[in-house]
Amino acid sequence: MEILTETTANPPYLLGNFPRLEIVFDCIDNTGAKPAVSGSDNSKYRRLLDLKKLLDAGVLTQQEFDSEKAKVLAEP
Repeated sequence: MEILTETTANPPYLLGNFPRLEIVFDCIDNTGAKPAVSGSDNSKYRRLLDLKKLLDAGVLTQQEFDSEKAKVLAEP
């Protein structure tokens, strides 16, 4: 984020001119930033989320979930 403007109320504080601070932010695209999760880790994460959804829906048993989770985590 980048601060665009910052405004403060100045004395005297009369009829609605109460002490306050207003900051206006702008979200910027930081294309040079390193992604938090790499591509292979991201796909593992998504597959684990899908497995968890299947477990929560009752499609998989806990043993099946644990087995599939171990397979996903064992992959390079």
